[in-house]
Amino acid sequence: MKVQLLIKNMFVVFEGIDGCGKTSLSKELYCRLEMNGKIFWTKAPMMDALVDYDYDRKLQNELIIRPLLNQNYIVLCDRYHPSEMAYQGHPVSSSSVIEPDLIFYLDIDLKEAVKRIKKRNPKEEIDVDFLANVLDNYRDIAKGQDWIWLDKDWDFGRKVDFCHALIKRFSDVENKVKTKNQGLSDSNTTYSYVIHPKKPE
Repeated sequence: MKVQLLIKNMFVVFEGIDGCGKTSLSKELYCRLEMNGKIFWTKAPMMDALVDYDYDRKLQNELIIRPLLNQNYIVLCDRYHPSEMAYQGHPVSSSSVIEPDLIFYLDIDLKEAVKRIKKRNPKEEIDVDFLANVLDNYRDIAKGQDWIWLDKDWDFGRKVDFCHALIKRFSDVENKVKTKNQGLSDSNTTYSYVIHPKKPE
């Protein structure tokens, strides 16, 4: 029997450079949360051959994200407007975005990211200098935001367990305020939902 979470709605975004593991993480979380019903996975941009990011984001907001949130869904999104800021290097108007409830940032060493990309597609050409610049942009942006910084040294299973537990607690209407204030404990450390102990100063 399915056990419904006590949710109004929830918009969760996963960010990081190519090869950081955000797609695998978000899809694994979708599989875990699916048993609770009303879970949807999407990605940004929606269209692979993209010309206009603003147009794509508007379509995604109006056709997918907002209608599902209005139906009390938890929406998991692989990338959103922070990716545009990191990759394109320009700010995105706040009026054109739906504010996420949680943003998970997956940090990673550049060499490890390149290794994963090559393993995924040996023929893919990688602009390492560009990827390094994007990584710097992400880290700079993340410092000033209420993002959840996932340690690059955590293995995949630990990241999944941590995110899954936090989403479940945060999606419980009665526990939202408590979760924000008290943080979430794993087996080793207590974490604030907006601050990671190894987050750069």
